[in-house]
Amino acid sequence: MDLLLPDNFKVIIAATWWKYVERPVRFWWQRRTRGFDESELWSLDCAVIEFVYPRLKALRELPPAGTAFHRTEVITEEGPEKGYPRPLTREEWDAILAEILVGFKIVLDEDCYPLIGDQHAQLERSMDLFREYFFAFWD
Repeated sequence: MDLLLPDNFKVIIAATWWKYVERPVRFWWQRRTRGFDESELWSLDCAVIEFVYPRLKALRELPPAGTAFHRTEVITEEGPEKGYPRPLTREEWDAILAEILVGFKIVLDEDCYPLIGDQHAQLERSMDLFREYFFAFWD
């Protein structure tokens, strides 16, 4: 019984062998020498969220260490205004971290994209909080 193979079968095999041999070796070497491989750069937004999510979750679960978390607004009688930072209560900080984690979890559950409607709005809120409190992520 003859196999029905295309005429250019040998060319196809020769052109794609590297995906199965060279690429895993190259990625292994990149992970050993720089800590990540280039496949993480194909969707860097997802790679960043995958890196940050478990660390923010652990930060939220840590017991309070007496650290003052700050934001750059002052609450006055007239309302909030930009200026000197004020300390956040633990409850405020937990609520902020929870809001960030909700949006990041949606991204991870949906394999990054496509996000539509309420999912996209939640991610935008999470990213706004992440950006606003970026320098407060320490313990």
